[in-house]
Amino acid sequence: MRLRLIPFLGVVLLACERTPLQTEPAAPTAHGTGEFDGNHSHFRYGTMSWAPTGNPGEVRFRLRAGFRRDDPAYLGAGAPFPVTGDFIQDKVGDTMFDFGDGTVSSFLVPFIVTAHSVEENWIIVEAVDFSAEPFGPGIPHTYAGPGPFTARLAGPLGAACCRLDPPPFQIPGLNNRAGQPHSYPLPTTVSPHSGNSSPVSAMAPIVVVPDNSAATFFVPAVDPDGDPIRWRLSTDAEAGGGSHPPGLSVDAATGQVTWNTTGLDQANFWTTTIMIEDLDGSGGAVKSAIPVDFFLRIRPPVGSAPTCAVSPAGPLSAAVGEPVAFTVTGTDSDAGATVTLNSAGMPSVAESSPALPVTGASPQSSDVTWTPGDALVGTHVALFTATDNNGLQGLCSVTITVTGGGGGPVEVVVDIKPGSEGNPVKLGSQGRIPVAVLTTPDFDAASLDPASITLGNDDGSDPPVAARNNGTLMAGLKDVDQDGDLDLVLHFETQALVSSGDLGAGTIELILNGLTTEGTAVQGRDAVRVVGP
Repeated sequence: MRLRLIPFLGVVLLACERTPLQTEPAAPTAHGTGEFDGNHSHFRYGTMSWAPTGNPGEVRFRLRAGFRRDDPAYLGAGAPFPVTGDFIQDKVGDTMFDFGDGTVSSFLVPFIVTAHSVEENWIIVEAVDFSAEPFGPGIPHTYAGPGPFTARLAGPLGAACCRLDPPPFQIPGLNNRAGQPHSYPLPTTVSPHSGNSSPVSAMAPIVVVPDNSAATFFVPAVDPDGDPIRWRLSTDAEAGGGSHPPGLSVDAATGQVTWNTTGLDQANFWTTTIMIEDLDGSGGAVKSAIPVDFFLRIRPPVGSAPTCAVSPAGPLSAAVGEPVAFTVTGTDSDAGATVTLNSAGMPSVAESSPALPVTGASPQSSDVTWTPGDALVGTHVALFTATDNNGLQGLCSVTITVTGGGGGPVEVVVDIKPGSEGNPVKLGSQGRIPVAVLTTPDFDAASLDPASITLGNDDGSDPPVAARNNGTLMAGLKDVDQDGDLDLVLHFETQALVSSGDLGAGTIELILNGLTTEGTAVQGRDAVRVVGP
């Protein structure tokens, strides 16, 4: 690999010759050479999520951020500015990563630009892992302890900086949380050995709302494990200091933001941070939390706001190596209206036709196709914006889940009736059969999703994990083999196996199938000895 960092005030552009990012070009080509100047500046938007990788204690963080695309007054003019497909590093705030366990990255976070807007003057970027071959999205980190830890963005002086200055120092400026010391930490709560994955979200860098006593929009989110989700306003500390805009609230159950914008400044930006929590279904305890931090701008309500729609609406799913396709459409009912359709959270390797952004007479549509690679297994939220010629905006999103591909399931070590000799099973038993999936140096049993696991003869109708009277699954973590690592212990109803035909007098083994919380298929088997009636 050859990697050159080309420094300029405000940004470092990366010129690369190496294995591509999944199906991304090996080097930025938007400016014709793959080696070019570039600038960007202050923070606009960010969200951060995480999921276990299957390796013991390791999680992969997915960081998506938005920055101002150009700022000649701050950085100087004369250079091309980043476009979709470019690779950059943030040199305004020297963004680094604080993993919350006393470890801070020794490198500036590298990003790929996944979307840009000339009119709204922003870029959206996603963090990439240059240590991997092929390099892909996300930042991996291995934790020694169970946590919980609070991971966040950091800078050389401790905080990731900076948001915009207040007016008149910057026009347009920021009405709240402006300038220093107000940073953008984007904190997320991580429990690396729990098997849990955090919620996932996406947002536009600048959400446009009308001058209205009850302007509304939704912050989309999904939990990969199917856990209940709760939205709330961040604390001032979680947002890096400063307060939310006055009159702004979020519905805890739906994620709908309501804001009384009447009489508020329309010339400059506002900003807010929404925290999204996944909850333990039995007690409502918070399992993890992620931030969604973005700008707001108020526009006078001239005509009707455009609408944005995805078809099919989803949620969608695809296996690694298989394409997923949908159409996004922006429509404005006003006579003679034009619409700009753009992405604000599409995966970096997705393709659109016509290429986004696209502007023209209403309606405007683009067909999106995405063939995910192995590094993109998991749950994604893709968000799109439709903006009309009056500056009003509509948002739409779609959830896409990527499962493991055609290489076959990952083999895991299964121990039926741990501690028993020969694994004897009675066909007439009214009890349950304990089954342990063991953690090994190559696989973390806590990364499994118990709701996906079955046991039987692998004929497609194998019984699932048994449930307690309150509906929760009989699954828990325990060091079964006393090697210091937590294993996953599951219980299956004996009579469910007998009734389904998976367990009979001639059965000599049972096969366990399931998925990790990131969607990777696993399989393991162990012998059984049928005894007695």
